Amino acid sequence: MGRKGGASVMTKEKKCIDNQKWFIVLRDKLFSPIEPVRTREKMPFKAIEWVAVIGISLFYALFAFGNLGTSDTPQTSMEIPKNQALEFEVPQEAGKISTVCWSYWEMPQESFKVEVRPDSESEWIPVDKFGKESIFGCWKCCVLPGFESQVRIIHDANDVSLREVLLLDFGGNALLPVNSNEYPELFDEQEMAPKEFNSYTSFYFDEFYYGPTAYEYINGLEPFERTHPPMGKNIIALGILLFGYTPFAIRFFGTLLGVFMLPLIYLMARNLVRHRGIAAFAMFIFAFDFMHFTQTRIATIDVYITFFIIVMYYFMERYLNMSFYDTSLKKTWIPLGCCGIAFGFGVATKWTGFYAGLGLAILFFARVIRYYREYRYACSDPEGTTNDMEHGQIIAKFKGNTIKTICFCVVFYVMIPFVIYLLSYIPFVDVNNAGLFDKMIANQKYMFEYHSQANFYNEYTSRWYEWPLMIRPMGYYVANVGGIARQGVYAMGNPLVWWVGIPAFFYTLYSTIKRKAKAPAFLCVGYLAQYLPWVFVSRPTFIYHYFTSVPFVVLMIGYWFLQIKEKTVEKKILDEKSFGALLFIYAVAAYGLFQLFLPVISGETFSIYYVEDYLHWLKEWDFCLRK
Repeated sequence: MGRKGGASVMTKEKKCIDNQKWFIVLRDKLFSPIEPVRTREKMPFKAIEWVAVIGISLFYALFAFGNLGTSDTPQTSMEIPKNQALEFEVPQEAGKISTVCWSYWEMPQESFKVEVRPDSESEWIPVDKFGKESIFGCWKCCVLPGFESQVRIIHDANDVSLREVLLLDFGGNALLPVNSNEYPELFDEQEMAPKEFNSYTSFYFDEFYYGPTAYEYINGLEPFERTHPPMGKNIIALGILLFGYTPFAIRFFGTLLGVFMLPLIYLMARNLVRHRGIAAFAMFIFAFDFMHFTQTRIATIDVYITFFIIVMYYFMERYLNMSFYDTSLKKTWIPLGCCGIAFGFGVATKWTGFYAGLGLAILFFARVIRYYREYRYACSDPEGTTNDMEHGQIIAKFKGNTIKTICFCVVFYVMIPFVIYLLSYIPFVDVNNAGLFDKMIANQKYMFEYHSQANFYNEYTSRWYEWPLMIRPMGYYVANVGGIARQGVYAMGNPLVWWVGIPAFFYTLYSTIKRKAKAPAFLCVGYLAQYLPWVFVSRPTFIYHYFTSVPFVVLMIGYWFLQIKEKTVEKKILDEKSFGALLFIYAVAAYGLFQLFLPVISGETFSIYYVEDYLHWLKEWDFCLRK
């Protein structure tokens, strides 16, 4: 017994010693002294750069704003009390009603019914009933089974506004009812009725929720969409206030921020790789990535969270290359504070902003550790000087500047984001919770329950490991417009961005681990902070969830290509001009693919034979063929 007890004690002591050794090794690795580095000098911004950045941005904007959405939709409205029947009759000589359409802007709480009868002596016959999911859009049409003289619409929702009613004969000609003077607001903008109902003239995909919710914010109505924080819908509402309630208006700011993303990508790439040509290349291939194009032209909130994430990491990258040992502390706080404000706007748009926040925290505390390691280096020779920085000054500044900076971060990454988040709920109406704080808390509970219980699988559902490979593009709008003609808006990536991004990531990860370089480490943290959490998400997911990772994909491609350039030039395989020519050819090829796939990512009309001949690369790339 004594021997066993003694052996047990010795084993525990040995484990304790081993653990201490591991701690010492870890401490020495993480906190070993390192030579202090000065704030990095800024690269001068040349005139040619202004030309490139503005030129690429404007060139892309031509595509982004082209056929974005109609700005001609009915604006006058008529309030319809609950259960009131709207009856319309056309004169016999005018023709018969074949189709009834209406423009309806709010998200209905209940449903609509359409009924018809051949004359005033007959009973009303139900034709179709539209639930709250199917009714909404800029316009909704009900094709009648026959040709009738009288039609009526009945709804059982409260405080509903109809914008316009359109009665069509078999030839698509508008018919004016004899009692149109009873509903003047419903027949005063007939010329605004579109000839075709499609993604240009109507809302599609989740615009059905975000557009009406923004409209409800403006008008003090209880919002239908409550599954995400309000900031994204607040921005959509700004478009409505500027341009009216139209497809163009709800998409405007998302498309504009899609353009603004491009200079930010250029600046971030420029700061990371210190190469103007590579930065312009990264900016260009991001501009003509399919996901960037499609996702910024639809009025959903993913464009806003992606924009704020780019802003966050741009300013964090700037902060990481500054040092409070040789620069005014308050000056280092400028990019750090801007990053925190962008973080606040991000989480107030979508909870995935917290993923970005985790990456920012890793980068920030890595910088704090580096400050400490530089401090230890200075302590080894208090009278010395390194890189024109006196060790005595480093020793004197470390503790105070570190504590002040951490306190600054508490304000700008906790308190201010909380205030931004709370204030985003000002236009949010909750009939059960009038107070700003109360309705915010109540909605957090609702959002958590919704996302934890979400179970909406469909044919476009895809897992995280499928996204970079683009196994399953997502159809936002799919329509058969007759014969072999189709229309569609699909979310996917440019193969020369997404597929090439896979080896680029592994090379960047390798450089982080083996070379311990700062630029690839920054990119890996940013990319994995957005991508890795989806590995653990069990709810249904879709390819557009990868959009927040795409900015880091193009930056990793830029970093990888720079390393290739340096090695090929060093070994005299290529010279600078030859490599620049190859980059140009690659960018042109990426643009060529953008043009090739443009019909299926923009809503244009195309032939099924075009898909079969040129686009059906993979099994699931059967754009509209099944429609």
